[in-house]
Amino acid sequence: MGSEDTAGNVAVSPPVLYKLEKKDVETGSDTRAFNDVFSVFNAKPDTQVVVRARILGLENSRSAHQVLAVSDISLKTPNDFRFYIDRATAGLLDEVDPEDQSKEVRLSCLIGQKDERGIFQVRVTRVDFLDESNTVCHSTANVDKKNVLSELNRDPSAYAGKKITFEALAVPMTKQTAGSDNFRVLFESLRKPRNLDFVLAKGLNDKIVAEKIKPNGVYKTRLTVTVGEKMNIADQSMKVTVSK
Repeated sequence: MGSEDTAGNVAVSPPVLYKLEKKDVETGSDTRAFNDVFSVFNAKPDTQVVVRARILGLENSRSAHQVLAVSDISLKTPNDFRFYIDRATAGLLDEVDPEDQSKEVRLSCLIGQKDERGIFQVRVTRVDFLDESNTVCHSTANVDKKNVLSELNRDPSAYAGKKITFEALAVPMTKQTAGSDNFRVLFESLRKPRNLDFVLAKGLNDKIVAEKIKPNGVYKTRLTVTVGEKMNIADQSMKVTVSK
């Protein structure tokens, strides 16, 4: 390999040795077929399994444990099983790019006891989205600590009472928000952070209206916000006030 400098001379660098460890690349090779586990389940409760599946949807909720709609790769849903995911992991699923949301997943589960209706309660502990080569392309286990909006959504109480600044997508003006202090903030996936309610500081909405910003336009913004002192017990949300 070589490259030219500004004088046109070719500078040659010595080869660099490297070794690609297959074990360092996460794949879906350890998954079991979904129906092998969930068609007939004869194992003891509290069994851990890793299966190949698809996610059909996630409950629009802020509760501590949220219902996750799961199917096999042919989109058939199992009888007698109900899947749950915790609040923090649900928030991470909001960040998955739209093109990845329909992909097959490596689903790590803990199958619990039956409820009074005879339905097994299944706790999903990890979700890995798989690309066409069976390689993990997005995982709820890989949390980006530098993504402030992600961290705030995952654990709002950790930021209670703090004033922070971060970059995010936002829709400054909609027909619904033009006459209110509500403010719409989005992940790159264009989904709203489910655990947060953004509002504008007094007078800021009037300034946005005066700018005559195109309604429903999505803009990359730099936001300065103050996080509420505590969660709203009624709907388990955190109020976040945008001051700039």
